[in-house]
Amino acid sequence: MNYFTFGVDTVQIIMNIRNELYASIGYLKKHNDSNEKTYKCTPILIASRQLDPNFSINMFAYIMPTTLILDDDTYEPLKPLQFLPYNKASNFYVQIGKNTGYTVHPEEISAEHFVLWMTKMNYLNTLNSPDVIDKMNQIMIRAANHF
Repeated sequence: MNYFTFGVDTVQIIMNIRNELYASIGYLKKHNDSNEKTYKCTPILIASRQLDPNFSINMFAYIMPTTLILDDDTYEPLKPLQFLPYNKASNFYVQIGKNTGYTVHPEEISAEHFVLWMTKMNYLNTLNSPDVIDKMNQIMIRAANHF
Protein backbone atom coordinates (compact mmCIF):
# COMPACT_ATOMS: atom_id res chain seq x y z
CA MET A 1 0.00 0.00 0.00
CA ASN A 2 1.28 3.47 -0.86
CA TYR A 3 1.09 6.30 1.65
CA PHE A 4 1.59 9.99 1.07
CA THR A 5 4.03 11.85 3.27
CA PHE A 6 3.41 15.54 3.70
CA GLY A 7 6.06 17.99 4.79
CA VAL A 8 5.47 20.94 7.09
CA ASP A 9 5.11 23.31 4.12
CA THR A 10 2.41 21.12 2.55
CA VAL A 11 0.48 20.92 5.81
CA GLN A 12 0.68 24.71 6.15
CA ILE A 13 -0.61 25.16 2.59
CA ILE A 14 -3.53 22.81 3.32
CA MET A 15 -4.34 24.70 6.54
CA ASN A 16 -4.24 27.99 4.63
CA ILE A 17 -6.64 26.59 2.02
CA ARG A 18 -8.99 25.45 4.79
CA ASN A 19 -8.83 28.89 6.42
CA GLU A 20 -9.56 30.59 3.09
CA LEU A 21 -12.53 28.30 2.49
CA TYR A 22 -13.85 28.99 6.00
CA ALA A 23 -13.38 32.72 5.52
CA SER A 24 -15.21 32.58 2.19
CA ILE A 25 -18.39 31.54 4.01
CA GLY A 26 -17.94 33.96 6.88
CA TYR A 27 -16.49 31.63 9.50
CA LEU A 28 -14.59 33.75 12.00
CA LYS A 29 -15.56 36.79 9.99
CA LYS A 30 -17.33 39.86 11.15
CA HIS A 31 -21.11 39.96 10.95
CA ASN A 32 -23.19 43.09 11.23
CA ASP A 33 -26.16 43.31 13.55
CA SER A 34 -29.32 45.24 12.65
CA ASN A 35 -27.70 48.42 14.02
CA GLU A 36 -24.68 47.94 11.71
CA LYS A 37 -22.37 47.15 14.64
CA THR A 38 -19.77 44.63 13.48
CA TYR A 39 -18.82 41.47 15.39
CA LYS A 40 -16.41 38.62 14.79
CA CYS A 41 -18.54 35.47 15.16
CA THR A 42 -18.61 31.73 14.68
CA PRO A 43 -21.68 29.50 14.26
CA ILE A 44 -22.60 27.45 17.32
CA LEU A 45 -25.45 25.35 18.69
CA ILE A 46 -26.80 26.16 22.14
CA ALA A 47 -29.49 24.60 24.30
CA SER A 48 -32.56 26.82 24.36
CA ARG A 49 -33.92 25.24 27.55
CA GLN A 50 -33.22 22.49 30.06
CA LEU A 51 -34.29 18.95 29.26
CA ASP A 52 -37.92 18.41 30.18
CA PRO A 53 -39.23 14.96 29.23
CA ASN A 54 -42.78 16.33 29.54
CA PHE A 55 -41.92 18.86 26.84
CA SER A 56 -39.93 16.60 24.49
CA ILE A 57 -37.17 14.02 24.41
CA ASN A 58 -36.17 15.05 20.87
CA MET A 59 -32.87 16.95 21.02
CA PHE A 60 -33.92 19.16 18.09
CA ALA A 61 -36.64 20.63 20.29
CA TYR A 62 -33.90 22.09 22.47
CA ILE A 63 -31.07 23.21 20.24
CA MET A 64 -30.83 26.62 18.70
CA PRO A 65 -28.30 27.66 16.05
CA THR A 66 -26.76 31.07 16.62
CA THR A 67 -23.39 32.77 16.37
CA LEU A 68 -20.98 33.18 19.25
CA ILE A 69 -19.32 36.60 19.39
CA LEU A 70 -15.52 36.41 19.54
CA ASP A 71 -12.81 38.81 20.62
CA ASP A 72 -11.48 40.68 17.58
CA ASP A 73 -7.85 39.95 18.43
CA THR A 74 -7.75 36.58 20.17
CA TYR A 75 -10.74 34.83 18.53
CA GLU A 76 -11.71 33.68 22.04
CA PRO A 77 -15.38 33.91 23.11
CA LEU A 78 -16.22 37.12 24.92
CA LYS A 79 -16.78 36.84 28.68
CA PRO A 80 -19.58 36.65 29.59
CA LEU A 81 -20.68 34.73 26.51
CA GLN A 82 -22.52 36.83 23.95
CA PHE A 83 -24.52 35.60 20.99
CA LEU A 84 -25.70 37.16 17.75
CA PRO A 85 -28.71 35.26 16.37
CA TYR A 86 -28.74 34.56 12.64
CA ASN A 87 -31.78 36.76 12.15
CA LYS A 88 -29.91 39.70 13.76
CA ALA A 89 -26.74 39.18 11.70
CA SER A 90 -27.64 41.19 8.63
CA ASN A 91 -24.93 39.69 6.40
CA PHE A 92 -24.86 36.09 7.69
CA TYR A 93 -26.75 34.53 4.78
CA VAL A 94 -24.93 36.75 2.28
CA GLN A 95 -21.66 35.21 3.49
CA ILE A 96 -22.70 31.55 3.78
CA GLY A 97 -25.07 31.68 0.82
CA LYS A 98 -28.51 30.16 0.40
CA ASN A 99 -27.47 27.08 -1.55
CA THR A 100 -28.06 24.77 1.41
CA GLY A 101 -30.32 24.71 4.42
CA TYR A 102 -27.41 23.62 6.59
CA THR A 103 -26.18 26.61 8.58
CA VAL A 104 -24.86 25.13 11.82
CA HIS A 105 -21.19 24.20 11.45
CA PRO A 106 -18.56 25.71 9.14
CA GLU A 107 -17.10 22.34 8.10
CA GLU A 108 -20.53 21.05 7.12
CA ILE A 109 -21.43 24.28 5.35
CA SER A 110 -18.13 24.01 3.47
CA ALA A 111 -18.77 20.33 2.72
CA GLU A 112 -22.22 21.10 1.28
CA HIS A 113 -20.68 23.81 -0.90
CA PHE A 114 -17.85 21.50 -1.91
CA VAL A 115 -20.41 18.97 -3.22
CA LEU A 116 -22.10 21.75 -5.18
CA TRP A 117 -18.72 22.92 -6.49
CA MET A 118 -18.02 19.38 -7.74
CA THR A 119 -21.47 18.79 -9.22
CA LYS A 120 -22.80 22.20 -10.25
CA MET A 121 -19.77 24.27 -11.24
CA ASN A 122 -20.98 24.33 -14.85
CA TYR A 123 -24.52 25.15 -13.71
CA LEU A 124 -23.97 28.07 -11.35
CA ASN A 125 -27.04 29.84 -12.68
CA THR A 126 -29.20 27.11 -11.09
CA LEU A 127 -27.98 27.96 -7.56
CA ASN A 128 -29.43 30.50 -5.15
CA SER A 129 -25.97 31.88 -4.27
CA PRO A 130 -23.63 31.12 -7.18
CA ASP A 131 -21.05 33.63 -5.91
CA VAL A 132 -20.29 31.38 -2.92
CA ILE A 133 -19.38 28.50 -5.23
CA ASP A 134 -17.46 30.83 -7.52
CA LYS A 135 -15.39 32.06 -4.54
CA MET A 136 -14.68 28.45 -3.62
CA ASN A 137 -13.62 27.77 -7.21
CA GLN A 138 -11.17 30.70 -7.15
CA ILE A 139 -9.66 29.43 -3.88
CA MET A 140 -9.29 25.93 -5.32
CA ILE A 141 -7.64 27.27 -8.49
CA ARG A 142 -5.10 29.21 -6.39
CA ALA A 143 -4.55 26.12 -4.22
CA ALA A 144 -3.91 23.92 -7.26
CA ASN A 145 -1.05 26.21 -8.21
CA HIS A 146 0.78 25.22 -4.99
CA PHE A 147 0.99 21.56 -5.96
